[in-house]
Amino acid sequence: MNINAVSQEYSCCREVFRHTKNTRLYQESILPDTLEDVGKLASSRATVYLKSKDIGAHGITAGGEVEFRILYISESRKQVLAFTVTKDFSVDFELEQSAEAVSTQLHFEVTNLQTRTVNPRKLSVEADLCAFLYGYEQGSVSTVSDVEQREEYHIHLAQESIPSSFLCAAVEKSFVVSEQFPIEGYATPMEAILSAYAESDITDCQMLGNKALLKGVTRVHGIFRRQECLEPLTLDFTCPFSQLVECEGENGTLFRALLEQSAAYFSLTDTIGGGKSLEMELHYVGQLLFCENRELPAVRDCYSNQYALTCHCVPLRCRRDQHREQLRLAQDEELDALPPGAVPILQSASTDNLAATERGMRCRVLLGVLYSGEDGLYSYQQRSFWLEADLPVSHFEENGVVLEELRLRNENELLFCHVSAKFLYSSWEENDSTVVDGIELSEETVDFSSFPSLTLVRPGAESSWELAKKHHSTPEAIEEANRDNQTAVLLIPKAL
Repeated sequence: MNINAVSQEYSCCREVFRHTKNTRLYQESILPDTLEDVGKLASSRATVYLKSKDIGAHGITAGGEVEFRILYISESRKQVLAFTVTKDFSVDFELEQSAEAVSTQLHFEVTNLQTRTVNPRKLSVEADLCAFLYGYEQGSVSTVSDVEQREEYHIHLAQESIPSSFLCAAVEKSFVVSEQFPIEGYATPMEAILSAYAESDITDCQMLGNKALLKGVTRVHGIFRRQECLEPLTLDFTCPFSQLVECEGENGTLFRALLEQSAAYFSLTDTIGGGKSLEMELHYVGQLLFCENRELPAVRDCYSNQYALTCHCVPLRCRRDQHREQLRLAQDEELDALPPGAVPILQSASTDNLAATERGMRCRVLLGVLYSGEDGLYSYQQRSFWLEADLPVSHFEENGVVLEELRLRNENELLFCHVSAKFLYSSWEENDSTVVDGIELSEETVDFSSFPSLTLVRPGAESSWELAKKHHSTPEAIEEANRDNQTAVLLIPKAL
């Protein structure tokens, strides 16, 4: 006969699909008449703006724009100029199940960016757009924590609590980060923005009841043209931000944060004191994934001292201790030197090809240096190297990389580069258990009268539970019988 099990059920959020789609982008664009002809290309950077996400019955279409900011050296090699190329995109994901009841999150990366000069008045850009789609739905997990009629059928249970961590909410929130950065202390004021971009990441998350207070940092990199000065100027700014978002679960922690820009605005404005300031307004779509730590009650094993019992067990694999982490590292590289007499004017760095390795994460660092040669003319060279780190965890997924510092020194026929960065990732531990899923009793009782009322055994590797199950006792009876036992053997009393 079957014994009724008492189950505990908990709501959770489950990942139901994960898709990746690559799109090759290509765009040509002609320089406006106000700009000089291209002499040599310098740095290029791409930013993805997510403009729309249309959800249908069996698919999702993500639309947006990729902005390519290109710095180039004029044909006279005496000026550094900037040009922007934009490319609209639309990515279709076909799904086997309905997408309307699923929470979805999107992430974009641009890799293998190449900029070419078609002719002195026309540029082309080519890149791979990688789109990642994650889908989540509300579900539940249940475990057998007890059985009915335990005393009537003399059933003993090995109960335990399994440390577990489950996704509890997939949240999406749009927010704006705006700031004004004063630009002071320069004899020649700023005339125009050649290039500006910003990157933001979440640095801390505090749970306030069913809300999460997110704190982060925005890093802004700007290249400016000054009045009556041909040499461009690079300035970096940082500003903190915070956002309050709704989150289900009392013990939630942030597991992953995807911040996708939907728009960015930069402008130079006059200050009251006659100087200049950089005004910034960033529009983000924050896609957040929260998890919750729980203790799952479960039954590991059972037996009866009156009936023959069949215990149906199933494997249970769950995660525990899920959370976001970051690993800071610094790396020094010796690269091919710039030409003799070169004076670095601008330096830039970006990353691509972020991927997991067998023991950690790696990405490629693209280093660009704009310099003035011995003849006073501008030129540009690019170097690349790999940044790699071993992570102190076994199970993880990569979330991103942030470059925090870059220093260059050109001497002794070598270009010495120092870079510091932090890898962002989510980690967890795997918890493999075997738990009871059902119990079946024989309808006839077992005659235990033939078993001795007391059994003597030498202590070994068997636990008190295993000894009690083997000799028809209970762990409590064994503990009580041996409380004052001074001999080298264990006393195992029969329960009945």
